[in-house]
Formats: sequence, C-alpha cells, structure tokens
Amino acid sequence: MAEFKCGHCGATFNDAAAAQAHADVCDAQHGTNPVGSTTGPIYACSTCGAVFSNAKACNDHRKHCTGA
Repeated sequence: MAEFKCGHCGATFNDAAAAQAHADVCDAQHGTNPVGSTTGPIYACSTCGAVFSNAKACNDHRKHCTGA
C-alpha cells in the first residue's frame, strides 16, 4: 500500500484523497496557499487522517469514523 506524506508536518496517510485534503489545510495553515486559505489550528481524525479546521467537526467525524 502506498504511503503519502505531508511535506509540512510529516503526517502520513495510506489514502491519496485524505493526504490531499490534509495538504490543502496544512498548506493554508503554513501560508503557502493564500487563495481560500484557512487560518487557525488543524484537527485531524486519528482513524483516517481526514482534516478539519474546527474541533467539533473533527469530533463529529471521528465518532462516525470509529462507529462510537
């Protein structure tokens, strides 16, 4: 299985789509994607690597992702 790594923070992903979603937010966080950039902390699902710009969305997703 291929592994995708974020060039900014080193996070790794098995899924290209999750890696790209993370990279989009991480790039914005680091100021390399000024168009439509997101500021503030990045919250990542520990199960699948999906990334979110707010904690509630991440927690809601994580519950669904883990079945909890």
